[in-house]
Amino acid sequence: MTPPPRPVSALVSRPRLLDVLSSESPVVVVIGSRGAGKTVLLSEWFSTRTNAAWLGGGGLPDALPTQQTLVLDGADGLDPADWRRLDRWLAETPGARLRVSARAPFAAMSQWDAAIVHDLAFTRAELADYLGRRGSAADPRTVLMATAGLPDAVRLVTQTGATAARDMEALLARVWADAALPADEARLAIPATLTPDLAVELGGTVDVFERAIRRGDGAWVDGPSGLAFALIAPVRAATLARHPVDEGDRHAVRERAAEALLAQGAFVPAIVEAVAVERFDLVDAALKNGGLALLSAHGPTLAALLQGIPTARLRQHPVIALALGVMYNARRQHRVRAVEMFAIALVGMQAAPRSSSDRALLRALESIARRLTGIGDGGVRAARSASGQLSELPTAEAGQLEALRGDLRVHLGVSLLYGGHPEEARAEFERAVTGAVRPSVELMAIGGVALTHALAGDVPDARRWIATAEERTWAQGIVDEYPGSMLRIAQARVALEDGDPAASIAFLDRVWPIIDTIEHWPLLGAVRALADHASGRPEEGLARLRSLRSQRGAKMRSSRPAARALDATEAALALAAGDLVSARRLNVHRSDGADVRLAVARVALHDGDHERALRLVADTRPTTPDQRMAYLATSAVVLRRLDRRDECDALVRQVAAMQRALGLHTPLLLVADRDRDLFDHPYAEAGAASAPSAAPPRLTPREAIVLSELARTANVDEVAARLHVSPNTVKSQRRTLYRKLGVTRREDALAVAVAHRLLDGTDDRTREITPAEANTSTEASTNSTS
Repeated sequence: MTPPPRPVSALVSRPRLLDVLSSESPVVVVIGSRGAGKTVLLSEWFSTRTNAAWLGGGGLPDALPTQQTLVLDGADGLDPADWRRLDRWLAETPGARLRVSARAPFAAMSQWDAAIVHDLAFTRAELADYLGRRGSAADPRTVLMATAGLPDAVRLVTQTGATAARDMEALLARVWADAALPADEARLAIPATLTPDLAVELGGTVDVFERAIRRGDGAWVDGPSGLAFALIAPVRAATLARHPVDEGDRHAVRERAAEALLAQGAFVPAIVEAVAVERFDLVDAALKNGGLALLSAHGPTLAALLQGIPTARLRQHPVIALALGVMYNARRQHRVRAVEMFAIALVGMQAAPRSSSDRALLRALESIARRLTGIGDGGVRAARSASGQLSELPTAEAGQLEALRGDLRVHLGVSLLYGGHPEEARAEFERAVTGAVRPSVELMAIGGVALTHALAGDVPDARRWIATAEERTWAQGIVDEYPGSMLRIAQARVALEDGDPAASIAFLDRVWPIIDTIEHWPLLGAVRALADHASGRPEEGLARLRSLRSQRGAKMRSSRPAARALDATEAALALAAGDLVSARRLNVHRSDGADVRLAVARVALHDGDHERALRLVADTRPTTPDQRMAYLATSAVVLRRLDRRDECDALVRQVAAMQRALGLHTPLLLVADRDRDLFDHPYAEAGAASAPSAAPPRLTPREAIVLSELARTANVDEVAARLHVSPNTVKSQRRTLYRKLGVTRREDALAVAVAHRLLDGTDDRTREITPAEANTSTEASTNSTS
């Protein structure tokens, strides 16, 4: 047995790799080229193991160790007999685990159903972390482009302090000089990624990739085709240093590589080559074909590649500008830059020829840009226009958008949903289900349909679509990320209808970690607020919702449907938490829908203003089952307060019928505690626990002013002077105020005011109270400070 090497710390923890090695899988294989850090990774994992043995490459010992775990580093030299021995060891050793490193896949991997670790290159985030810990002044983007994230190459350039790309490439070429390809294969080193056909076209033989893998000089690159190959950065640098290639030839080769990779479906490698030769039309095509899922999977890499494109060129290629905007918008610290990119995209789209076959695509992208930036109507008109154009495209032109059709329909649906048109949104999501060509898009489409049904209160339909999604097996990387977020919100809302707020919160918690980056935060926040309310924790829910709105909603237009829906939710929580000052701040705007009008009506009911509540209910036009139940329940409460018992009972029966038919209950969460006996629903106890104890008095503007002055001073003469009235007027106002507050002393008045937040929002400016406004009581009083 070979003793294990001393673990080499990369100064950066990479749990994404170590977690796979620590999995329950009996066999895990680490595949990578030389310099990829296979030995370092295995030794780091081995150092934390007990009952484990380390085996070096070059063949197995005569007797295999008896430990439960074997770490075999460098398995490329094993012969068939060695693999058979390992197979017997796995079969005969209870709880056996085998961890193997190799340069290339081997036959036994499929026989053992091995888990594979192959993405050993530093990600951009890991690289930035590593450079920061080493105190390097190098730009992470420059290092990534020069080394392709190869761990040994990164360590080398960092140790020498190189900061310029040319110096890094020269260093790699010098240290790895023996790895240079022969002269007749030198052109293979020009592109960062190759296809088999391109390799032969550039002078390689049919076995060139196989030979490179055996030497550890490269590896296959993951992609839709699985047929892209990358030589490691040091081999490319060494080859081009030893066999210089004319600059014009380099340009032609990279341009040809971009075209070949694009045709192969290797979109990110195609973009790398296209950016290098400024073929932005090919970048545009790769982004269109890759769809928005490409931005989600490779956002940081693509942003680093595209961020240097001049603004003038971006206007000519609005798809690139929009892609940059979407990627920047996902990171809070780059939101200003995102708005700039969206603006450039919109300018470019308006300048595009109206007869272009891309007109439908550009209109759809305009809708996305307007939605994400909040410009104009948030992309509603553009979404409707794009939907019609997509439906009317001739067959030949429709085929050009085949790969993007599902993406576009999903995002048109999102624009319509947040624009206040859920029925139209659902239609787009349903069209997306039939047009999706990737699992992530299909998941978004199914989740969108389920969500619109759940939000509307169509619980049976929401359940059916949720079941459709749950019957499928999805990659965890998409279910709990942006593609699965609408499904998770729908599941959470339906769990609330089932009377299970804990399950609702559990669904939301799956996607809550990404709430800072996704646009569905208003819905996440609103459903979580309902779950907190149902759990009897409205104060906690109110604090969480306000914090979320402060972080994410600063730039949301206050008149947007999503913003007004959050206003109504916040008012409901404030009312349940006893924060009546905040609840009363909600007022009805002309464009408001049923949710806001009913929220204001509930506040009026709490204040005993039954006539106003009745007017608000009468002016409400519910459009969904959820709104209709809330409308019926609120109307029933109003009629009960007005002693119209027969009419009240009729509405209560209609509510019960909806509960039985639809399984809908959440609208009853918002009914005040004193009226909960009217209805039968699973949240009675939670609601009762969270209801405010007593209603504070409502002060007139002049009473509020006197109260604020008394908070400053007890001296009546000082108050009179500040308000430009007589001391007797102040005393009269004070008596009226004390009676309303139920107190006889200033200290008690201030205690009540603080308890009920009656001093919140009072105007600090001195205001004159005229005798005509004052309560001119003739009752005798003295100039006291009591």
